[in-house]
Amino acid sequence: MTSDRPRQPPGFYTNPVYPHSFPDPYILKFNGEYFAYCTGDSPDGNIFGVLRSRDLIAWDKVGGAMRRLADDSPYYWAPEVTYWNGTFFLYYSVGNEELMQIRLATSKNPDHGFEDTGIRLTDEDFAIDPHVFTDRRGTRYLFYATDFLDHTHIGTGIVVDRMTSWYELEGKPTPVVRAKYDWQVYDPQRKEKGGVRWHTVEGPFVLERKGRKYLMFSGGNWKQPSYGVGFAATDDIERSEEWQQFCDGIAIAPVLRSEERKLVGPGHNSVVRGTDNRQLYCVYHYWQAEERVLAVNRMSVVGDHILVEQDPYLPKRWPILPLKRFSLSAEHWRPVGDWNFTDETAVNHDFGYAEISSESLPESFLCEFSIKSGLSEGQIGFTLRGETALASLQIVSDGVSAKVRWQSGGDEVIEEPLAAEFDLEAIHLVRLEVNFRRVEAEIADANLRFYGSLPDKPEHLVLDKFGVNANFSGLHVTDGFEDLFDGASDDILINGWNVDGARTEWRVVSNQLFFRSDGENESVLRKGAPACTNESLINLRLADAFTTVSSFGFVVIDERGNYLQRLLFSNGDPNVILSDGPASDVIPLPVGIGIREFHQYSFHKYGSSIEFEIDTKIIHSWELDVGRVSIGILAKECEIAIDMVRVTNSAYSESNGS
Repeated sequence: MTSDRPRQPPGFYTNPVYPHSFPDPYILKFNGEYFAYCTGDSPDGNIFGVLRSRDLIAWDKVGGAMRRLADDSPYYWAPEVTYWNGTFFLYYSVGNEELMQIRLATSKNPDHGFEDTGIRLTDEDFAIDPHVFTDRRGTRYLFYATDFLDHTHIGTGIVVDRMTSWYELEGKPTPVVRAKYDWQVYDPQRKEKGGVRWHTVEGPFVLERKGRKYLMFSGGNWKQPSYGVGFAATDDIERSEEWQQFCDGIAIAPVLRSEERKLVGPGHNSVVRGTDNRQLYCVYHYWQAEERVLAVNRMSVVGDHILVEQDPYLPKRWPILPLKRFSLSAEHWRPVGDWNFTDETAVNHDFGYAEISSESLPESFLCEFSIKSGLSEGQIGFTLRGETALASLQIVSDGVSAKVRWQSGGDEVIEEPLAAEFDLEAIHLVRLEVNFRRVEAEIADANLRFYGSLPDKPEHLVLDKFGVNANFSGLHVTDGFEDLFDGASDDILINGWNVDGARTEWRVVSNQLFFRSDGENESVLRKGAPACTNESLINLRLADAFTTVSSFGFVVIDERGNYLQRLLFSNGDPNVILSDGPASDVIPLPVGIGIREFHQYSFHKYGSSIEFEIDTKIIHSWELDVGRVSIGILAKECEIAIDMVRVTNSAYSESNGS
C-alpha cells in the first residue's frame, strides 16, 4: 500500500493552460463553450485578446474583441463580458494609468465586434477592474477598484454600486473591501503618490452560495511575487459596513500566493463553472518567462472559506466531461418531425408539433441547454417523461406577450409572465436539475426558478415545440447529484438517502445536515448508485463527540452493499485509520487539518484506483479489484455536520463500457 499518486489515467492537464501572455483573465461560459478575455493589445491590431475553448483547458486564439477608441488612451485593462437577452456587454477600464475610467462596449457576438457605447460609468479619477454581479433576486451590481487617500491604509480598494440598467449606475459607490494587512502593500514608498506607503486591493469577483456572498480579490503589487488572492464575505450585499476579510497573511494565508521558483505573482482571478456545470474553477494569471500566463485550478467554498487547489504546477484532473450519449445528434436523440442536427445543434422550422427524445436518463442529473425560437404564436420547452409526463416547462407566446408555464408531478400549473423586453429570438440558458425525486428548473435571463417533486424516476428528456421555429444547442448532461441542504427539512432521508445502522438522528440547521449516531455500533449515511468511475466530494466536520472513542469517517461500498474499506477519524487522534481492506494502515493528518473544522474530503475512482484527498491534497491511494463503488458517510458515538455532498459519475466510464 502506498500514498504516492498511481500511474495517471488519461485526462490530466498541467498549468499554464495557455502559455502565452494573457493578463487579467476573465472567462465567460456561453452556449456550452468558453470565451476568455485579457488586458491589452491583440496581434490583429484590436484590443482585449480573446480565446475560445470547449473544455476550459485547450484554447484557440480568436483575435481582439474591439477596436481602440478614437482618443490616444494607451491603457486598456481588465475586460469582463456578460451576456443577457441577445447582447454581450463588455465592461473595461481605459486611460493613461493615473487617470482611468470604466466604460461599456456591446456586441451581438461573444468573440468579436464590440463597439464602445460612448458611456462612461464612473466619476472617479481612477476606476478600474469592473465586475458585474447579479444576485438571485435579479438585482445587478457593479464592483470596481478605486483610490482611497484618507483611509487608514492609503491605496486602492473595492466599491460596489447598484446598476439601474446595463448602461447606468445608481451613483452611490460604497466601500466593500479596503486594505488592512501588510500582504496588501503595493509599494512602501510609492513615488507617484508622494512617497506614501501604498496598498492595493483590486480585481473583484463575487460568487454566491447558500445566500452568502463571497468577494475574491487580488492584493499587493501585480509586478511582485507578493501578489496574491484573498477573499471577504457578507450576508447582505447592501450593508454599509465593509465585508469581513479572512486572509490576514499570517494566521490565514491568501488562497493563491507565490511559491518560490514554482508560482510567481498569481492573481487577478475570475471564477467559472466547469464542463460538468457544477465544479468551480479559479482562473488567474501568474508570471512565467516575463509574461503573465493563463492558469486554471479547481476551487470550492467549504464551510465559510474559499479553497483553491494548491500546487498549480503539478498535473491536475481534467474537468469532468458531460455524458457523450446526450450530445445533440441523430445518433442519440429520437426525433418526431423534421429535425436538422449539425454541430450539436437541433433545429426545426416546421410550425406543427415536433420533439426530440433523449436516451435513458440517470437517476439524478444536471442538464443545461440553450433555447431560442421565433415570435409567432406557440410554445417551446421541455418535458421529463416516464410512462407519463412527470414535469414540463414551456415558454408560451401569443405573438404579443410571453409567459412560462411550469408543472411537476400532480401539482397545479404555475404561470409566470416574461418581461416585455424578453427576446424569444435570442439565445436563453435553461438549467434543469433532478436530484432523486426533486426537480428544479431555471431560465437564467428571466431570473425565473421553479421547484417541484416527481412521482417517479424520469426516463427521457423531451425537447418539444409547437407553432414556432426551434433551435436547441449547447446541451450537456452530468450524471450525479449535489446536496447543499439549503432550504431542506427533516425529510432529507426521503430524497434518496438511506441509513445503515440504528439509533440515528438527523436535522437540518443553518443549511447543514447534522447526523447523529448514539449507539456503540456505527451508522452509515449513503446515497446514489455505485459507479465504475466517479468522484465524491463531502464537506463536513465533527460537531460533537460523546465518548473518547467517538469516530467518524467514510466507507467504500460495492454494488452488493459490502463494506470494502473504512477511513476513520477518531476524536483526539491526529491520524486517519484505514481498516477492513486488504491491509490496514495509520496515516498522519496533514498539519493544519482539524476535524472539528469544515474540510473537503474527496474520493476519486478511476478503474481499480481510488485516491482519497483532504482539501485537494492526496492523503492516500490504493487499488481495489472491484468495479462499481459508492462512498458512505460513517458516524459512531458522535454527531457530524455536513455542509455539502456531491457525487459525479464521470463520462470516462462511457468509453470503458461501464
